[in-house]
Formats: sequence, C-alpha cells, structure tokens
Amino acid sequence: MRQRLVWAAMLILAASMLGQTAGTKRMSVAELQSAVKNSEELTWRESIRANKDLSPLERKDLTRFLMTDLKRDMSVLGIESEKELHQVAQDMRVKLVDLRADGSREVIVQASGIKSGCSPTGNCPLSVLEKTETGYKAILDATSQIRRPGDANKWVPRHSVRNARFGV
Repeated sequence: MRQRLVWAAMLILAASMLGQTAGTKRMSVAELQSAVKNSEELTWRESIRANKDLSPLERKDLTRFLMTDLKRDMSVLGIESEKELHQVAQDMRVKLVDLRADGSREVIVQASGIKSGCSPTGNCPLSVLEKTETGYKAILDATSQIRRPGDANKWVPRHSVRNARFGV
C-alpha cells in the first residue's frame, strides 16, 4: 500500500512538473485525483525484460540508457560485472504514459531491488524519461536514499527530486 501511495505521489509530481512547459495542457485537480485513484504498483511484469508494451528497439534503448546511468555507481550498488549490470537494468520496471497529453509517451522507470538503488524497505528511485532523437533523457529523477560507499548496510537519507528541464 505504501509503495502504491509513493508511486501515486510521484505520478502527481511528475505530471505537475511536466505541465509547466509552454503550450502543454495542465492536469486539473479532478484529473490528478483520478490518477491517484487509478494508480497502480509496478510489478515484475512491467520489467524491461518482460514488458509487452515495449518494442525490441525501445527495450534495447532503455536498457542502454539505464546501464549508462547505473554504471557510475556500480561499486556502490555491488554490481560486479557488465553482465550483472545488464540484468539489473532489465529488471527495472517501466510504464509508458502520455503524461503531457501531447501524443508522445514518457517512460516512468522504477528501480527494482537493492542493486538498482532501492533500500531494504523499498523507497526505490523513480525517474521519468522522454524519448529524444538520440535515445532517452531523464526529465525527472526522484531518489529517497543512497547507500554509503563501502558500507552496504548503511543507508543515507537523501530526499531529492531533480527536474532536468527546470533545474529543480
């Protein structure tokens, strides 16, 4: 239940931040309430590996983007090889959603497991990506904690939401 509420809150946050772009329709309060009511928790069925909504090219591009993003933290996350990095990226959960109501689908990405940045109690990082001509670009990145380098059992609170478009 808690993960569902966190996911719903992030969806609302993402939708409100994305609605700040010029010429984009903003969500009404009723639409946001409906989004919360109809929110869903992402499961293994939405992992990049198993997601039936992804084309082979989308699967490959998303995996490549997430591997690049995770690579800088491989040692902190306990990822020991490129093969394991690929597996961790493919286990991340994704949902394609048109958050801007502009006809193009953004990608909501939720980490899945400790090696992708989740704490032992959940609190998994969540990002929103947009498709560009050259691949994917993060437009929203929310993380609630990080692991201390060199100490796999200590977690440091880090409540941050970074919006690449607005510099937040």
